Amino acid sequence: MLGITSLCLLFVFSQSSLVGHAKDIEWQSLEKGLKLTQLSKNEGQNSPLKSVELGIYILKIDPDFFNFRLLSASEYDSQRKSLKDWIKEFDLVAGINASMFWQDFETSTGYMRNFDHINNDLIHPDYNAFLCFNPHNPDISKIQIIDRKNDPEWKNKIDNYHTVIQNYRMISSNQNNVWEDNDRSYSVAAIGMEKKSNHVLFILSRKPRTIHELNSILLSSRVSISVCMFVEGGPTAGLYIKSQSIEQGCYGLSTKALWSSKPESLNKIPNVIGIERK
Repeated sequence: MLGITSLCLLFVFSQSSLVGHAKDIEWQSLEKGLKLTQLSKNEGQNSPLKSVELGIYILKIDPDFFNFRLLSASEYDSQRKSLKDWIKEFDLVAGINASMFWQDFETSTGYMRNFDHINNDLIHPDYNAFLCFNPHNPDISKIQIIDRKNDPEWKNKIDNYHTVIQNYRMISSNQNNVWEDNDRSYSVAAIGMEKKSNHVLFILSRKPRTIHELNSILLSSRVSISVCMFVEGGPTAGLYIKSQSIEQGCYGLSTKALWSSKPESLNKIPNVIGIERK
């Protein structure tokens, strides 16, 4: 470990670092197949967002080097845990929220299946993104986000995977910002895919902002995002990394949650997507 005290203070900016033109975005290699960046305040400087302090952290994961796991309290011991505890118990390299959850603090608000375990068997009528991994056939993509609105074969495609997680779309498969433009601001955890490479992006926007604005920042950046889905908002949103280079968590700063009543412990969540080395 490098002894870095905070993921959120990970980047020391200099003339050659992220501050500057949008083309200057850099990825810090944490280990083989794993890179981290923070979008600088000048990222997307040709847009009206150039003066916004971003506070957006993106972990880029190469699925050739990492397996993805869905861990749910409903499948294991019915106990919610912090991201740190999920990662420690299952020896993961990183983890992020898997989805929003109902007031039982266990059931995902969208469809969620992991091999023979069904957390929620109902397809949510308003959720149009499916994160799918653990394919039945090794010849298909190891992991992908299926856009329900833009893919007429979505039902057949999700059946090709052992693990399926349904959530809201943020950015559609044709790179459109599909989130309503409103004045509600939250910290946000999201998962996206990179164009061409199909690397997976774990995204945490700590600073509260509208999700429409976050989408605009991501689309105007040099991240080359192809599709993105929402996984959690508010103070429960988090990203935790325990790699060969760093170990630290980073969590949402917003006090406003997406539920009407807050759970007893905001740092404990029931459903997590984690990665482990192959």
